[in-house]
Amino acid sequence: MFHHRPLPVIFGFAAILLTVAALPPAAVAQYPMLMGLKPVAAQVGQTSEHTISSRYNLYGAHKVLVTGRGVTAEIVPVAKPKDGKTPNLTTLKLKFTIAPDALPGVRDFRLATPRGASTVGQIVIVRDKVVSETGNNDSAAKAQAIKLPATICGAIEKAEDVDIFKFTASKGQPLSFHVRSQRLQDRIHDLQKHVDPILTLRSATGSTLASSDNYHFADPFLATTAPADGEYTLEIRDVRYQGNSHWQYSIESHSRPVVETIHPLAVALGRDVMLAAAGPDVRPQHRRAGGCEFSANGGRGQRWKQRREVRPAGRRPLDDQRTDRIRIGHRLLCLRGQKRREVHLRSGGTSRRQCPGPSPENS
Repeated sequence: MFHHRPLPVIFGFAAILLTVAALPPAAVAQYPMLMGLKPVAAQVGQTSEHTISSRYNLYGAHKVLVTGRGVTAEIVPVAKPKDGKTPNLTTLKLKFTIAPDALPGVRDFRLATPRGASTVGQIVIVRDKVVSETGNNDSAAKAQAIKLPATICGAIEKAEDVDIFKFTASKGQPLSFHVRSQRLQDRIHDLQKHVDPILTLRSATGSTLASSDNYHFADPFLATTAPADGEYTLEIRDVRYQGNSHWQYSIESHSRPVVETIHPLAVALGRDVMLAAAGPDVRPQHRRAGGCEFSANGGRGQRWKQRREVRPAGRRPLDDQRTDRIRIGHRLLCLRGQKRREVHLRSGGTSRRQCPGPSPENS
């Protein structure tokens, strides 16, 4: 049966349409949809310039809002147009400043603009120097030289794009390569197709030594050991040989042990517990490297704890692949750097303490 809408409802809709039509263009313009940041990573303790791209106009953006502590950003000023018209600006320069004690990991950010707040963008905070892809490095002969440790940033920007980097390593040297790309794209509001990266490590002669695909969702993680002294190449591409200028990636490349998990993952308030750490190249001899220092902030309720490394000169620190924050409430956590090494977690109030020294039998 057909039902007539009441006249007040019809008049209400008409009034809304007339009101919107009467608004100036700036008031009804689409808020910016952030599509990608280049480079997508920034180093702890440094200030760096990045380019943000957007689906809609960024002109007039006046503030960058970043989650967490230790990371701030500002907009590089844009010259005003001489004709007085509002330009359609889809790229903008941002300057990120990362504090020396900022926690590594992924941070969300938004831009405040006259057309409203933008969608979410993401930046990866890393501890090693950021090296950006340059020139044509689509073949082994044109591979871009890098030096480990480093965080490689680039884009799989076109169909059949293969980015290749070369570096030297010593026999027995641990090698870890952690890709962040597809997971970052999950937060991009208007990206219709996502990257599916695959990572391959090759010898100087082109032989495949190791390969990784879909370790963290679609993102690769590769941990291996250099079989001999010499030069190696690292190759990243989309597994389907597709590409998109918004498919930015970062590869955290180093020789540190990687803590992938601890056990148990949950800690009850007011109780002591034994923890065990596990991950690639986390071995018993790392007990000689010292330990990790966690600072517990005062106050009531639960907090995220910051990690600081304590180690003698020349020793390799640990690298927490998943997070540098462990939510344990109002207490102190000491974590030992070795595979399945049990350590003691002491609950208590405001304090700062270094982990116990190495066991005498392993000194």
